[in-house]
Amino acid sequence: MADAGERRRRPDGGRRARGPDPDDPDAGVPERGPRFFLAVFQGGIREARVYRAYPDEKGVSFVYAGPAVQFLDLDIARRPSRGGWKEAAEAVKGGLISAACAAVGVAAIVIVIAGRLAIKDQTNVTDLIGMLLAFAAIIAIAAVVALAGGVRRITQRVAVLEAMSPEEIRKEAKSEKRSFRVTAGNVEDVRIDPHDEAGGGRSGSAARLSFRHDPTGKWKLSLLSRKDARAAARAFRHLLGEDGVEVNLSL
Repeated sequence: MADAGERRRRPDGGRRARGPDPDDPDAGVPERGPRFFLAVFQGGIREARVYRAYPDEKGVSFVYAGPAVQFLDLDIARRPSRGGWKEAAEAVKGGLISAACAAVGVAAIVIVIAGRLAIKDQTNVTDLIGMLLAFAAIIAIAAVVALAGGVRRITQRVAVLEAMSPEEIRKEAKSEKRSFRVTAGNVEDVRIDPHDEAGGGRSGSAARLSFRHDPTGKWKLSLLSRKDARAAARAFRHLLGEDGVEVNLSL
């Protein structure tokens, strides 16, 4: 057991270092470049997309970080890719499981319909089974292609953003057609509410960020984690003050 003299000689004063927070998605990841939080736009006719939102003293730069492919684990947009196949497989694995569950639900409905048709005309049973198998194969192939393509586009885009300085990030937010920048002078009606999947939010998100941006209109963005929600609240309160941001959930 270390005595008082040994504790004084230790750089940490004899205290054990705290381990990473298991609820922190960035736990244990070295800080690189400007800090950000993730926000996801689930478009109607527009492409669903994930943003890295970089707060600074004068605003928040919402910079396009890639497509928000359905069922894809968008945490890959948080950190630079190491380019390994295992990393890509982990990002796709959860999406494939979710896509498979959704496909099973759709297939069950189709089977019920096909079964009723088969009772009326048993000569078409073989054709119906073949149709179902072809349908399942098409869904599986489409899911793999979409998820793999999403991983590739996000990792490539994140590599570009990681190489940018804070000033370059601000310029990117103003010049990239899918990106935008909010400041105290062009944003209002800022709210952070509980996640609302029925309102078009990303499944599994922690909260919803909404605001009116004068140049681009109304926005509703899903905040993936509670850490993202806290960071968004801090960023907008810094711009607009405590009374300028309505927060309707415990952070």
